Amino acid sequence: MRAVWAVMGVLFVLSAVVAITATIPVGINAQEVGEEAEVIAESNPNMPSADVIDAAVSLLRLEQRRRVTYLALAYLFVWTVLGGYMALIARRQGRLQAELARLQARVDRSPS
Repeated sequence: MRAVWAVMGVLFVLSAVVAITATIPVGINAQEVGEEAEVIAESNPNMPSADVIDAAVSLLRLEQRRRVTYLALAYLFVWTVLGGYMALIARRQGRLQAELARLQARVDRSPS
């Protein structure tokens, strides 16, 4: 049972690391900024080009953070399900070991 808790602890730490890395933005390339800037410039023709670029970059960063956050949540969900499954298996294994010990004691007590 201790091994199950140790594995679940490791899984929790891994999930925490993934969640922390979810706040780090991923790189944005010039093509993405250009495409997003065109869309923003079309919807706001009077906006200065520097503001359009700034708006495009911040919108792309926000979108990437959102995607990475969903990825981290997916990892957290999977690790949680796996940890729960491992705890269930460990519990069943404990019951089986107790049953085996009970049966072994019964066999040892019975006359041969």
